[in-house]
Amino acid sequence: MKVMPKSDAKCVVHGWFKSGQIVTVLAVCNYKSGSKYLIWSDLQSGDALFPVSEFEIVDPTLSRRWVAEINLNGFIDLTPSAWMEKGFWDRHNDGESNADRVFMEEMAALMNE
Repeated sequence: MKVMPKSDAKCVVHGWFKSGQIVTVLAVCNYKSGSKYLIWSDLQSGDALFPVSEFEIVDPTLSRRWVAEINLNGFIDLTPSAWMEKGFWDRHNDGESNADRVFMEEMAALMNE
């Protein structure tokens, strides 16, 4: 799935993306507060969650790597299965090298679809 940030989106204003830049959605996460895309930012050299309302869909094709999971709030998330492993996000956010390697491998596969 490819999206483009809206020109007035906070993610553009705050320097995460350039206006008109097309980016790959790494995961779709749903919360009580709304849906968010997990996207890698080359400008920030990191990944973050962004409200879907800040983007326009350029290519709606869903990733073959995504699997669906019901999250703790009862909503469906779409993400690579390796990222759904218990404790993965804690390890990734703590900078554990194995979790970072898994993240980067999955991200590369998603971007090359």
